[in-house]
Amino acid sequence: MGLIAADSKAFSAFIEFPVELIRATPVIALILPALFWFTSDIVPVFVSVFMCLPIIITAGIKGFAKTPENSEKLYKAASRNFTGFKAFWYIRLPSAAPALLSGAESAFGLSWKVVAAGEVLSIPHYATGSLMQLAQVHLETCDVLAVTLALVVISYACQQVLKISSKKNKNTL
Repeated sequence: MGLIAADSKAFSAFIEFPVELIRATPVIALILPALFWFTSDIVPVFVSVFMCLPIIITAGIKGFAKTPENSEKLYKAASRNFTGFKAFWYIRLPSAAPALLSGAESAFGLSWKVVAAGEVLSIPHYATGSLMQLAQVHLETCDVLAVTLALVVISYACQQVLKISSKKNKNTL
């Protein structure tokens, strides 16, 4: 959607309001209705995808926006008979990669928080949010803090791996 919006002003104007509306929506305002629509196992995934969508779309728009440098590269590629796919793969995607990776890092961080909140409220089987909810109901503060600490450590470790990976990708581009 970010690629299409970067190339089409009409499509960009069409999705601008819905993207801003999703961005302004509190997570809880999405989780509670989703509990009526989906099973408890699907709610955290749905809410995470829905809440991260504006970040990824915005990163795509910024990454694929036509710059004079890219326009010149695309002109040269067209003169050398590059197909649309080759021009996309070798010129547009590498130039958009830093913005896309930055958006992925932001979305990844948000998705951990959203999934945890969704799990606490929807109580799916075999989920850390369910463990937190059960411990909270039984007034087991140590268990709540232990699961919270585990979530923070795992999230931090995953984000560090993603940052290292994105730095390696930025260096190879």
